[in-house]
Amino acid sequence: MMPYPNGTPEEQYKSPSHKRRALSNIVNLPLDRKMEKVESGRQHLGFDMARITLPGGADNSKSNIPAPPKYGDLTYRRIRDKNRKSSNIPAPRSASRSDFDMDHVHKLVDLNKTFSERVNSEKGSRPKESALRATLRNMDKPVKRETRHDMDEEEEYQLDYQIRETNEKIDELEFLIVELKRNQKKLSNRIVDIDQNVSSQRKAFSMMEESVMKSVSHKEQLINMQLKELSNKLAQEYDELKFQLEDELVKAKSYEDSAIREEIKKLENERNSLISKLEERTEHKRRILEEETKALDVNLDSHLKVKVEEVDALELQYKAQQKDCDIAAKKLTDLKKKAQEIQEDNEKISNSIRSLESNMENFSMIRSNLLSDLSDEETKLRELERVNNSWDTKLAQAEKAYKERINEIERHEQFRRIVENAIMDHKGKIRTYVKADKAKVKFEKDSEIVFKNKRFQFDKCFPLSCENEVIIKEFQMLTNMSISDTNTSVIFTGKRNENLFFESLLCTSKGLLDKSSQLSDKNWDFELYIQYIAFGESPLDLLNTCATAKIDVTDGTLDGVTSQKMAFRSTSDITEVVEKIEFPSHALSNMCIITVEGKNEKQLKKFTSHVMLLDLTRHSFQDQKELLSCPKLGDNENGQLKTIDYAFWNSKCLLISDVDSGDDSDTMDMLEVLELVHSTDSPYKRKN
Repeated sequence: MMPYPNGTPEEQYKSPSHKRRALSNIVNLPLDRKMEKVESGRQHLGFDMARITLPGGADNSKSNIPAPPKYGDLTYRRIRDKNRKSSNIPAPRSASRSDFDMDHVHKLVDLNKTFSERVNSEKGSRPKESALRATLRNMDKPVKRETRHDMDEEEEYQLDYQIRETNEKIDELEFLIVELKRNQKKLSNRIVDIDQNVSSQRKAFSMMEESVMKSVSHKEQLINMQLKELSNKLAQEYDELKFQLEDELVKAKSYEDSAIREEIKKLENERNSLISKLEERTEHKRRILEEETKALDVNLDSHLKVKVEEVDALELQYKAQQKDCDIAAKKLTDLKKKAQEIQEDNEKISNSIRSLESNMENFSMIRSNLLSDLSDEETKLRELERVNNSWDTKLAQAEKAYKERINEIERHEQFRRIVENAIMDHKGKIRTYVKADKAKVKFEKDSEIVFKNKRFQFDKCFPLSCENEVIIKEFQMLTNMSISDTNTSVIFTGKRNENLFFESLLCTSKGLLDKSSQLSDKNWDFELYIQYIAFGESPLDLLNTCATAKIDVTDGTLDGVTSQKMAFRSTSDITEVVEKIEFPSHALSNMCIITVEGKNEKQLKKFTSHVMLLDLTRHSFQDQKELLSCPKLGDNENGQLKTIDYAFWNSKCLLISDVDSGDDSDTMDMLEVLELVHSTDSPYKRKN
């Protein structure tokens, strides 16, 4: 293949001189003979025609475009392609053929657009030269047509070249696909052979395993039979030897010989005589040894006394010398220690001097490093402060959103309580709240439980883990109704829980105080009083040193209860009084009465209502059942039934009970009584 005279088309289009040149500079390149015609035509005009600048903005003689060869590249290519013979040698592959094609197309489009814009701009800027341009355009048409034809042939040649390369690559890929399919088929056949071999070996192994297991089981049976025979044989031999030895033992015990007995006696006598002789000989030797020892001790004492005195003198001398040596060694040790310390101090001082000298030499560098580190740390600190401030802002926003959600939830809960309170008012039943253990009682709904396969329906059911505050919030809407001329009562039964009673008292008084302060803007004045009574053998006034109180509810109100009343302005007043009260040990229940006296002088209205809190949890479950299940509540000595009668029939009553007694029978009885109370209609309606 002949090389291009001016480089490949890729190089021509990528050269700097061709990147931003207008299309007119490429198309309007007339040959010398055509330029001669133009010059001769210009001379034949009747006047000296001005030279018109071509759209390229430069003279053809000064252009950087290389001049075409004498016969032209395209003409040379056409002749070469005609004389070219077919060959089996593949054409050379282009490294980036697809990219070149797209770049070439885009460049042609950009050149055409640039040429059109420039021609239009020149038309608008120089309208006087339109006649002359038309004359030149008509003269240049053959040149442009020939140039475009050459460019089309060049592009056609390039496209044919690309098609041939693409076909060759497709053939190579098809051949590669055939090879891959052939290899895949070989691999699949190999896999099938391996699978068959594995299955045959697996069958042979299973057959061998079965035969081995059969032989092992057969040998095991034979060994077991042999062991059984040997054990039987050994047992028989053992029994025979046992019987034989027992017979011999009996014979040996019954055997007697007089000669042997006399021999034994004779030997015993000889042994006794020898023992006596041995003792006499030993005593004689001991006396001799003691005498010799005494004589030796006397000699040793006299000799050792002198030696001991010499040893003591030497010991004193040794101790004195040892003491001097210790003092000298101690001084030497102290001197060595001081020398070591001085040496260490000298090394530290020398190291410090070297470090100071090094620091003095590198002071400017160290200072710059420290300053840069300090600036970096300050930058990090500012960044951390910025991040911290952003997190503080986010935290404040989150806390604000959290508080808003909490307030929203509280508003929803308050609205729910208002709606539920209105629903229970509409039902007109005695309200019952039950607290039970989920391990013993199954909670079906918020108001329904199942115990011993029996279903019970109440107004609300709480788990045993529920806090007192949650229960109090649920019935606080009821007690707050006393601020609007309504009598309310809360009776606590079931398992003993004094904290619930006292917390209910404080929350109820606080709610009434808040409501009274809210209504003070509407010309209402309120006075709140508290009475505290315990029930033993007779009613006792706990605010008046346990004096006897009188319970009279015949008129359907608590105005007939005669006991000490105490006005209060805050919950702290009630807390102080409750802390000072000593509850009688023999009392089984207690009651608090909060009296609300409201007056509106502008509207000439006034009312008196009561909130009664009655605690029966000190009674046993059986006594509570009897107090609550009386078909006709009447009078008794201490007045408890009177207060229960008042609560059921002359107020909006709520019964709260913790039924976890520990005894299933008591729990069942209490649930049945509460269910009966829950189904009871309350005749009390709000006063007009």
